[in-house]
Amino acid sequence: SHRVVTGSTPEKERRDFFQEFRRGRTRIIVTTTVLDEGVDVPDASVSIIVGGSGQPRQMIQRTGRVCRYEENKTAFIYEIIADHDLERRQHIKRTATRV
Repeated sequence: SHRVVTGSTPEKERRDFFQEFRRGRTRIIVTTTVLDEGVDVPDASVSIIVGGSGQPRQMIQRTGRVCRYEENKTAFIYEIIADHDLERRQHIKRTATRV
């Protein structure tokens, strides 16, 4: 099953969604930029990022949702880049500043 979290999702409902996710009742969380900062999802092992601002800080925040250290954890991050000049330039800008 999956849950959708947006800026209009009440805080209690968000907490309930994450509790379901931790317990394995919800396997997928679909979200907007509302979860870019201030939320850790250490139980997640895959992040699929579609679209972005081109800002390295935003990419760091988004990848950080699933890259929290946990013993024996492997996480996968996929960034979907459309075959469009603007998105391609933004991707190059983000990856050029990574350490």
